[in-house]
Amino acid sequence: VSDLDGNVRDLLKAANLGVVPVIHAHGDNIPRLLQYVPQFEKVLGTTQTLPTCNIHNFGGFTDGDRCVFLADVLGAKSIVLLGMDFGKEIGAFSRYQGDPFIKRKKLRIGKSLLEWLARTSNTKMYNLTSQGVEIHGIEHINIKELRQIAPHD
Repeated sequence: VSDLDGNVRDLLKAANLGVVPVIHAHGDNIPRLLQYVPQFEKVLGTTQTLPTCNIHNFGGFTDGDRCVFLADVLGAKSIVLLGMDFGKEIGAFSRYQGDPFIKRKKLRIGKSLLEWLARTSNTKMYNLTSQGVEIHGIEHINIKELRQIAPHD
């Protein structure tokens, strides 16, 4: 799941291996959509506004929580979050160049949406992120606990 603000070459490599990328469209990334989407053989388009014939709104606000919403909609039995730190520190992989206040606000919205989803979904959710804030309703586990859960889920 990407709005194309990261390393598009990695997305293209994954697509060449058979992964169908989920590309999120919004007003700030139209030039990147026009540049890169034609390079993908298959793509699933998303929006956070009204869906159209080929563009879907599965829920979510940031790439990470949008991915969790998609997995839930597709019927995942369980979802493991890894590297999803919704704390005040903006991570190195966020590649966010704008106002840090706005980025932190977006992270708060994403966290709030995940907490809502955890309350309303039947999907089991686990947080394997080593640092960061608690996401209410999503059990924080370590790799050893995941290994115990994995054969059952």
